[in-house]
Amino acid sequence: TLIGAAFYAVAIAMAPVSIVQPIVGAGVALLAYLAIKNLGEKPRRQDLVAIGMSILGVILIGISLMEGIPEKAPPYNAAVLWLFSGIVVFLAVIVPLLMRGGSGNRVAAGLGICVGLLYGLTAIFARLLLVDWTNQWHTKGILVIFSSVFLLAWAAVTVPAVIVLQAALQRGMAIIVMPLVAGLSQIIPIAGGMLVLGEKFPTSAALTVVRIIAFCLI
Repeated sequence: TLIGAAFYAVAIAMAPVSIVQPIVGAGVALLAYLAIKNLGEKPRRQDLVAIGMSILGVILIGISLMEGIPEKAPPYNAAVLWLFSGIVVFLAVIVPLLMRGGSGNRVAAGLGICVGLLYGLTAIFARLLLVDWTNQWHTKGILVIFSSVFLLAWAAVTVPAVIVLQAALQRGMAIIVMPLVAGLSQIIPIAGGMLVLGEKFPTSAALTVVRIIAFCLI
């Protein structure tokens, strides 16, 4: 886990979050396999199709990178960032409330949507946190760890997401919860990367189409 987290931190510091996070999300295939094999869960046809679409989307993102990693994005707009974050948090709170009172899997799905939204937001804050640290390291050294507001923002959404995920897995099947978590934790960084952080499409029209298709599949 620690090694994986280290590689993730390096990747998200070097490349746009709208690219890194969807690729990381390909792990949903392994989670689904483990749920089917070890927990005896039986996926529906639409579950398998949804997982397959997500994996295909990740493959197409890789193809869309034929031009290489995009150049550094322009400075973000703080007002847009916090507005976007507020909307995501609001949805993460309201969706489980609207989906409560039904079957265990319905409640779990609502909680899974909440977790996916929050995890997606953690990726954006992690990207901003690591870039912030990188930019200030030469002047503040190790003290830079305590100087970024994005550390607090990251912790504020990560801790509830971890807690709610455990509740979701206790209420319903992992084969339902985890694809929702994986899908939304990719969609939010894609949207946030484009709308908030100014991350751009490839210059090639063909590769842009490939990436848009990939995003739509995910």
